[in-house]
Amino acid sequence: MQAEEYNRRGKELVDYISKYLGSIRERRVIPDVKPGYMKELLPDSAPVEPEDWENIFNDIERVIMPGVSSSYLLNLRWRLSGSPLLVQSAHSSVEKAGLISLVKIRFLPSDENLSLRGDTLKQAIQEDRRRGLVPFLVCPQLCSTLGTTGVCAFDKLSELGPVCEEEGLWLHVDAAYAGSAYFCPELRWSLQGIEFSDSFVFNPSKWMMVHFDCTYIEYQRELTNHHLNPCFFPTKVMILIFHIRNKFVTSISAICGVFRELCRRSCADYVRAEVELCIMGGAVQHRAVQHSTWLPGGDSGIAQICVNGSGNNSMHFFFFNGEITL
Repeated sequence: MQAEEYNRRGKELVDYISKYLGSIRERRVIPDVKPGYMKELLPDSAPVEPEDWENIFNDIERVIMPGVSSSYLLNLRWRLSGSPLLVQSAHSSVEKAGLISLVKIRFLPSDENLSLRGDTLKQAIQEDRRRGLVPFLVCPQLCSTLGTTGVCAFDKLSELGPVCEEEGLWLHVDAAYAGSAYFCPELRWSLQGIEFSDSFVFNPSKWMMVHFDCTYIEYQRELTNHHLNPCFFPTKVMILIFHIRNKFVTSISAICGVFRELCRRSCADYVRAEVELCIMGGAVQHRAVQHSTWLPGGDSGIAQICVNGSGNNSMHFFFFNGEITL
């Protein structure tokens, strides 16, 4: 979208907001649509080629607004091919969830590539059961990470999956950042063993140009088929639920808007360009002074360079004085 069109579309959006605020008295307080109504109005998969902006913009009123007060987050399938056990580099939110739930948490050591391996998991399970620990909730849960927050390391799903299946563990895969890379077939090398996972999550807001906090969650099987109608909730609870669901609707519109305007091919090309910049950056490591770099996955690093500095501040001057050119 060029600057001239961007200005015109921005004005259209402001006009739409003003029109909405001016006509809000005529709109329903509680929508008359059923949960899941969006499923019939949205395409089954992301488009291969970009769509016209007019069609995307018109869908705000046609698709989103009829259920803006109580819409459910859709199951967006974009056709991409007692003792919780966590790897040391798992996201801090997993630890916080365990603390809030008042359960014991055990952090498992990683290998030299900061990856959790199957034999480590197997040994930890055996030790915990010998200590008489009870599985967490219905299933013991393992949180595996594809692209850790600190260094973008990848756990070995091909080793962890069979262990989880044998031991009855729920395998949750957290690919919050790196999940966007899986739009590119050549970057799916870390997905070996994904068929063993019970749930998968990634954040489009981290790398997919979705400028709104949102999370994509995929379950291997449906956890529940029960739908709650917010009209039956007490008023105070309804306000909270409506606030959360309005946020969900905004996330849906953001994801759909990005995918429909940019299409799968453009999203993949965007990721490839950033990965290429990362590889180019790693190639200049020999010019730095007293430091070493590490790209997770070797030449298939997912757009993150880790620098391990040592000695004096010469490395900092090397980087920040502009001595590196790509």
